[in-house]
Formats: sequence, structure tokens, C-alpha cells
Amino acid sequence: MEEDGCHVRVFVANDQLTPWQGTWCWALETLNGELVETGTVEVNANPLTASLLTVFDFTRAVKKHGAAQLVFTAGLYENGQRVSRQAVLFAREKEIIFPNPELHWDVTQESDRLLISLTANAFARYVELQLDGADVVFSDNFFDLQACETIQISCPLPDGWTLEKVKSALHVHSLADVLPAGSKTQDAIKHMLLGLKPASLISRIIFSFLE
Repeated sequence: MEEDGCHVRVFVANDQLTPWQGTWCWALETLNGELVETGTVEVNANPLTASLLTVFDFTRAVKKHGAAQLVFTAGLYENGQRVSRQAVLFAREKEIIFPNPELHWDVTQESDRLLISLTANAFARYVELQLDGADVVFSDNFFDLQACETIQISCPLPDGWTLEKVKSALHVHSLADVLPAGSKTQDAIKHMLLGLKPASLISRIIFSFLE
């Protein structure tokens, strides 16, 4: 997706040798989850091409709600399973005061894997999962979460760990955890981020957000 002011261009790319069919669902919402516009469209993508699906003009909605209060999300689905999703903001992250998404999560165990269910009460930008004391690869990380959306992330259960140990070591953050520019404690946060070794992707994003 490409954002240009109040306009959003949406493309679908098919790198397969055969045509692809699926469903494209989109929504324009406020950061607090108020639905402004939504739609669902069937997609037929030709092989080995990138096609423009549509161009949106959200000038009226941006004037009403403000550029820093809106998010546009779109997901591509095949047989009911989401295969791709993107989110577009209409202002730079450092110009937006993100609401507290009130992230909630629950962890269960299936055999040697952990299943983490995440829910947000408001739009959450760049959600990051960390398991202190373990080097695990999550099925997804550094993602956006829509208001009132629940997703499931999985990862291996570290050797010798119990479910209770995982629950106490799991931390989930988003960009809303960063204090606004000009805060008295901003410098302290910068020093903390610089001291992280190795620095995570979300930490580098947060540091640039503070500049």
C-alpha cells in the first residue's frame, strides 16, 4: 500500500505461475477502534504481476477525524486464512499520540510449543514480544494489532522451561509505551535503549521516534 496525503493506493502482487483468487478486506478506523469505512472485495490476481486494486480518497474522513487519529488496514485472505496484512497511517509516528492499547495476552502449551493469544483495546503499532532469558523465534513479531482484534502467536517451548516460567518471563510492548517528545524522562529512555545489547528492532524504532 502507498499513502500520499489523504490518498491510499492498494496493490496485490502474485509471484506464482498460476492465477490467484482470494478476498481483500479493508477498514478505515480511528486509533481507538471507531469504524469509519469498511469493505470486502473478491480478488483475481494474474500470475507474475502486481496489479493496482483501487485508489482511496479519504480527504473527508481526515478532515473530520484528523490525520493523526486514523489508520487504514487491509488484509488478503485465501480460503478464510489471512496471507498478508498491511497498515497505513496518515501522519508520522512521532506526530501521533498513540492511545494505550491495553494489550492482554494468554499463554497455553501444546506439546513442545507455546501459543500466545494477544488482544488490544485500541490500535497497537509495532507490537513486540520478548521472552527474557530465552532466545526463541516467534511466528510473528513487530506487527500491528487492530482494536478489538485477537491474534495467536506461537514459538517453541525453551528446554527445561515450565509454562509458569514462560508467563513470568514474557513481555509485550508497543509504540504506545514510548513517552511523547519533550517528556522530562525522555533522555533516560534514550540511554536505556542505547544500553540494550543487542538492540532490538523495536528499540531502534523507538529511538528514532524520540528524535
